[in-house]
Amino acid sequence: MRVKESENKRSNDTVIVDFLDIDTSKITFAKAKPNKYNGSQIRILYGGKTLFVKYKGTTPFGLVENFDKDNNYQGTSMSINCEDQYLEKAQELDQFFINAFYKYKWSLNKNIPKAAIEGYQHGESGLWKRISKKPYKVNEGGIREYLDYPSKMEFTLFYKNDRLET
Repeated sequence: MRVKESENKRSNDTVIVDFLDIDTSKITFAKAKPNKYNGSQIRILYGGKTLFVKYKGTTPFGLVENFDKDNNYQGTSMSINCEDQYLEKAQELDQFFINAFYKYKWSLNKNIPKAAIEGYQHGESGLWKRISKKPYKVNEGGIREYLDYPSKMEFTLFYKNDRLET
C-alpha cells in the first residue's frame, strides 16, 4: 500500500493515498462546518488526517469552465476516464459515501430514504453525485441514452471566486 505522509511541517495533518489503495475502513469525517456557499464542508479524514488522493494513469485531459444561464462563472471541472480497477474502486467509494451520507444525514431530513440518496443505477436523480458516471446523451424525448464510452470520474476544481489565474 502506498501512503505518503506530508513532509511539510505546516501540513502534518494531511496524508496522500494512491486512489487504488484507499481503504474505506480508515475513513472518518470531521464535523460539518458551514461554508461561504451556504452549504456545509465535511473534511474526509484518513487515519485521522485530511485525505488527498493521488491518481496514476493516462487519460485525455482538459478543464471545463461551467457557467449558469446568465453566463455567471460557476466553477471549473475535469473528467478522467474510469475503467477496470479504477472503475471498481470508484464504485466501492460511491457505495461507501452513500452509506455514510445515509447514516449521518448531513443537512438532510432525518426520514429521507436511502433510495433518494442513491438514485438510479447510474446515480441519476440521487442526492449523492457519483464519483463514477456513465456517459449519456438526452434524446429528443428527454430520455437519457447511455453511450458505449468508459465511465468517467468528474471533479470540481474551482468554484466561483476560486478561479485560477495564470
